[in-house]
Amino acid sequence: MFGSGNRDEEYFDDPNTFNPYRDTSKAITFGAGPLFFAGAWATKSLIVNVALPMIFETLPDMKLNGEVKFIGWAFRGPLSVPVI
Repeated sequence: MFGSGNRDEEYFDDPNTFNPYRDTSKAITFGAGPLFFAGAWATKSLIVNVALPMIFETLPDMKLNGEVKFIGWAFRGPLSVPVI
């Protein structure tokens, strides 16, 4: 499953910690092999190089304010991300 494969400690250092600069070349989130999503690099670039820097620049003091709970098995993601 995607959630498990993308957190395989044999391939990813500290896989359960969010790190937008991590080498994700072995991640299967956007597909792999014949199912590779053609816009994967553009999507990743927009998230890492545009969206996240804009959020962090606009809200420099933003911090987590509680536990981040993840749901799903094939498409895993946070249920909510409480911040202050």
